[in-house]
Amino acid sequence: MEKLSLGLIAWLLISTAAAQDSLYVFQVKGEVILVTGKADRMAKKGSLLTASSSLRLGNGASLTAIDQRGVTYEAVGPATVGFQQLLARKGKPRGSNMTAQYLTYVWKEFVGGERNETLIGAAFRGEMRMLTPTDSAKVVASKVTLKWKTDSLATSYYLFVRNILTDKVAKFETDGSRLTLFKDNPLFEDGSTQFEWTVTTEAFPNLNNLPFYAFELIDRNTYKQLETEHQAFVDDLRLLGMDEREIADALCETFGICRF
Repeated sequence: MEKLSLGLIAWLLISTAAAQDSLYVFQVKGEVILVTGKADRMAKKGSLLTASSSLRLGNGASLTAIDQRGVTYEAVGPATVGFQQLLARKGKPRGSNMTAQYLTYVWKEFVGGERNETLIGAAFRGEMRMLTPTDSAKVVASKVTLKWKTDSLATSYYLFVRNILTDKVAKFETDGSRLTLFKDNPLFEDGSTQFEWTVTTEAFPNLNNLPFYAFELIDRNTYKQLETEHQAFVDDLRLLGMDEREIADALCETFGICRF
């Protein structure tokens, strides 16, 4: 039993150390210089911080970094802060349990990780390109922006949007990673609110063999009501320095309530 306890403690220490061998910059305000032993450069969102990194923060500047567990670390200028010093400056505990999960997702985005399912428990149904709106999302009806994963080999993507009530399907071709549909699009003219979408590199696929994400159109009042149900999460993101557009994107990615 004693050997087991010692082994568990050792594993926890190793895991903790591994989790703190690098950080990513999440938010920067003001002038923050990242010093890495090479050419100094301005720190920005997504910049990698390692044990050899240090930061020079100007007067009134601030920086928030995150680790792979969604823990935040904060520095305020004027100051020069080394990596180990930054690790000792953990941010305050958050009011929402979902905040750390969202920051963990952001970490994975920074390191190039891709998710195959949403943060909120949607079942995985095979290889998918769709990103947002997530499956079963609720989207403010003024416009819908559909985003998907791309790859270096594809030159065209074919987006299919199906009206669930009428079973009518609209098809769009694009060479990008997103497409925005506005409220006056004929697809939405009959007042239907339930839709589903998929994207593929095939111009004429068998739609029965493709996975779809569903979304429901809502009005702004309904969105505001749903937003208030996650007020602690919103407050956390504001404290982290995120603006209203970034917070709206986070609500869409995390809870599936979207305002584009």
